[in-house]
This record gives sequence, structure tokens and C-alpha cells, in this order.
Amino acid sequence: MNKIRYIGIIIILLLLGGFQGCASNGGDDDDDNGDETGSVQHLVIPRVSAAAKYHLHAGQTENFIFTYHLPPSAQAFSSVEIDLSATLNHLTVTSGLVSAPSSFFSRMFAFMKQKESIAAENTTLEAFVRIGNDPTTVCATGTLYGPFTLSLDSLFQPTAVVPASVSADAVTLDIINVGSVSICMIIYSPVDLTISLESIEVDVIQSECDPPSNFAGPWTGTFQCGNSCTGEPFGGIIQLTVTQSGTSASYTDNDGGTFTGKICGNSFRFERSQSQEYERGIMTLNGDGSATKRSAWRTTTENPCGGDCVDILTRD
Repeated sequence: MNKIRYIGIIIILLLLGGFQGCASNGGDDDDDNGDETGSVQHLVIPRVSAAAKYHLHAGQTENFIFTYHLPPSAQAFSSVEIDLSATLNHLTVTSGLVSAPSSFFSRMFAFMKQKESIAAENTTLEAFVRIGNDPTTVCATGTLYGPFTLSLDSLFQPTAVVPASVSADAVTLDIINVGSVSICMIIYSPVDLTISLESIEVDVIQSECDPPSNFAGPWTGTFQCGNSCTGEPFGGIIQLTVTQSGTSASYTDNDGGTFTGKICGNSFRFERSQSQEYERGIMTLNGDGSATKRSAWRTTTENPCGGDCVDILTRD
């Protein structure tokens, strides 16, 4: 019986894909959505990661690392449960060989051979994922989740997942509440597959925030960003000014970009949406009065690309 042993992509996207997306609850996308602290909310969270599809190559083990950020409207979470069964409605799995040959007949032949090969085996997939707060160490030290079993039909469509849901432990909750989450996927596949996950569904319980810290005023520092669009990272000097009123805040940087969001304790979660680009992140006060800002950006074009950024800031 052959199984895909490490297909963390399913769970990483399930666990991670969501925390970078915009949370929605019954279509209400306001920052102050009126939900009571302590009540269970079911959220459908769309994917905001740069890549729309993830390719698995037959017989190879591959690692994928992603960083996600909570939406600005989120408070601290006292409970997070991923509804894996409901999330299957947003998951698409296709044969990686379908689009490889050039002619229609060769594509159909390859598809049928791939289908027969998988149908002759057990189509249950197993998934593992690690979650941490440092992308450089998450694959080695992140909290391990799994195994999860995922069943596909003869057309590669997901039909069931066991267990149907999974709850974040205390360590993972602390990471989620910081606002920046790193996930490592370790994937082995006996066949070529392409996987796409547009949204995840979660049940969460929010808790009260600590009183908002003071972020107001000018900040100066350096930044470094990844860039999957060109493959060339970029960086430099950044200057920004934060305007704050209670838990609401915004800042404008030296490139003229304006970001808005909410402050919960020492964390300022923000986002910016333009016609061609979207960015979300978190600015966290350090004990010495400096701040670290982490964010993820992506284009909103048909074939999105983007990257992660880290800023080291000092208050002027």
C-alpha cells in the first residue's frame, strides 16, 4: 500500500494559508465586527500567499516554507480550530502530467495512465506540518502536527479528511497571537500533482487584548524584502510615521504608502490594498523601545507573486 507520507502542503495551507488571509464572518468585513469576546466565530479566510498552485514532483521530497499574518481586525485568540472537512470545499488537486504533453491526445493519454496508476493504489494521503515563529528554524524545531489522512477519488478530488478538525496547542496559539506565523511543509509524492487551496475554514474564540502600547511618532530603520516576481531581494532605508488613536492606528512610509490597522498590546497589525498590490503585517514593540516589523506582500495580478519583508526600526 503506497501512501504520500509527507504532504504537509494540505495542512500547511489549512493551518497557514488562512492566517494571512482576510477573515470574513457572514460577509461582515469591518474591523469592528460586533462579535462578542468569548463567542465561537466560524471564519472563511481566503488565500493571500504569492503562489496560487503548488507542484509536487514524483519521487522527490520537497520543503516549502511560508509566513502568514493575522488580519488587522483580529484580537488575541484563546482558541483556534481548523475545520479541515469544510476546507476540502476550497481544495483542488490535479494530476501534474495533464498539462505536460503538447497535444490534446497525448494529454488525455497521460491523464488516463496517471489515473489508472493512482486508482490501482491506495489513494489515501498522509500529511505532516511544522509551525513556528522563525522561518530559518521552523523545519527543524516547529511544533509538529499530523499525521492527517486525505482521500482522493479517481479524478483526484478530495473526498474526506481524518481527523475532520484540529486544534492549535498553547505553543502555537502564542505564535499565532504574535501575528507572524512560519510554516514548514515537508512533502513526498509518488506521482506528479498540483494542489491549490483558495480558502480555509476555522472556528475561533477571541480574548481580550492588553491595553494598546504607544506606537505614535516617527520611526527610522532598515528593511529587507524577498521577491518571487524577479527572484532578486531588495532593501534599504525606511522612514515612517505612526498616527494613533486608542487601538486604531495608521502609518505612512517614505514611499508614500499608507497602512491602516489595529493595536493589541505591543502588536500593531496593519494592511494596505492597492489596485496592483496587497500587503499585510505586524509591527511589534521590543523591550528596549525599538520595533520589528514583519510583513508579506503580493501582487493582485492573474499570476500573483510577492515576498516577505523584515524591518528593524528605532523611534526618532
